[in-house]
Amino acid sequence: MHSHVPPSRDLVDNAPLLDALGVRWILAMESESPPANAREVVQWPVEGMENIVVYENEDAWSPAWFAVPEVSAGPLPSVAGCGHDRLLCADASGLPAIKTGDTRADFAAGGMDVRFAPASEPRLLVVTQMYRPGWRAEGLREGGERVLLTTSETLGTLTAVEIPAGVFAVSLRYLPVTPRLLTRVSWGMLGLFSLVAASCLALGRTRPKNDFTSRS
Repeated sequence: MHSHVPPSRDLVDNAPLLDALGVRWILAMESESPPANAREVVQWPVEGMENIVVYENEDAWSPAWFAVPEVSAGPLPSVAGCGHDRLLCADASGLPAIKTGDTRADFAAGGMDVRFAPASEPRLLVVTQMYRPGWRAEGLREGGERVLLTTSETLGTLTAVEIPAGVFAVSLRYLPVTPRLLTRVSWGMLGLFSLVAASCLALGRTRPKNDFTSRS
């Protein structure tokens, strides 16, 4: 969403990772071999070139899922022989063992909205978006109470959100530090200019007028 890394064939053939990242739709050229564990949905004819094929990965997880609290913050091991050294070559075969639940996640402007059944104990939500300090999360409890939530990096790249007991929905938005700082500075300068203008206006009203009346 807020980061883009060109995929390689290693990722397309890494079915466990595609599932864990919530990759449901895959586009490929007709001459390319089909992705692992995906079914062909439709072919789009393109004038002057080969068809584009759309595949569906029916085993894709939700883009946000619950994991055991002790999940490692460090990166997953890499698949042997893969040409990338980060997430796109991660060996995700062990992730089903740490997954504890699913959610309903919908992408929204600037982030994601996630809903799930509330629990009586804290949980850890893994969001399949690259972690950045600019992620801000707000939880909703029954009765309408809103609470700010803590975000952190997990599995070496992804975003984790700490979910307190009783929370049933999360609004996750990416708000980079620089734009937020510039916004605050802009509002601060606007307030300062308004104060200066008001002060000048007040001084103009209270300043005594010069007496030019001639004395005889």
